[in-house]
Amino acid sequence: MPICSWCDLKKSRKEMSREHIWPNWMNSVFPVPLAPYDVTVRQQLEGEALTVATKRAVKINERVPTVCATCNNGWMSAIENEVKPLMTPLLLAHPGASLDPAQALLVACWAAKTVAVLEDVHGRRVTTQEQRHLIRQHKMPPPQTHVHAAWYSGADGPVRVLRFTGEGPAGGPYEGRAAAVTGMILGALVLIVLQSPSSSYGVGHEVGCVRPDYVSLWPPVPTGVAWPPQVAVGRARVHQMMHDVMPGAQFPAASTIEDWF
Repeated sequence: MPICSWCDLKKSRKEMSREHIWPNWMNSVFPVPLAPYDVTVRQQLEGEALTVATKRAVKINERVPTVCATCNNGWMSAIENEVKPLMTPLLLAHPGASLDPAQALLVACWAAKTVAVLEDVHGRRVTTQEQRHLIRQHKMPPPQTHVHAAWYSGADGPVRVLRFTGEGPAGGPYEGRAAAVTGMILGALVLIVLQSPSSSYGVGHEVGCVRPDYVSLWPPVPTGVAWPPQVAVGRARVHQMMHDVMPGAQFPAASTIEDWF
């Protein structure tokens, strides 16, 4: 029998569902494309050749069959309903938007949940079952997770994702322990999710981290988040930020790479 990747319970096939990787509500936020766009997945698993798969799509509709209907229609749906009014102004670069600490926590939880859903389909699974239970039961990102937000100035869209998986730095206490960095460009919002071997490892992990071009959502800024940041970022800066947040980590060329356009 299938096992739900979140509640870890055995389910019949009728009790399983197809969870959206990217929520359906984003289709009502982003402009309807004038023509179908390409959904391209580039993936390179360790020791294997790069594979590229492309299909045409008219809306954001990527799904995974690893979630039971109870989780999908229950706590996952509740998070989406709560986060939609918070994220919509960020996706559309509305000036003057803000998040109080509780709202920033919810967006960070959404980011951690989304990355874990991505792992069910593509690449090395870094989120443990214990961490999934923390997200599901308490709406809390794992303590080993750091979530940064930035304002994107490029023309990509509606969704672009780049993910590196690897290990902690050689010769240190985290050598060989799984790590990953995921950069999600969602309209004008960038979410960078660092899954590190320790809650104290990584640049920007300190509480209240605010930089000119990004702000920490988790660990939270005690006073909340004013939007947008002072400086917008482009694609090259997003890639650089992904490497900067975890200095010394081993992300070899054979890491898993995923792209959605």
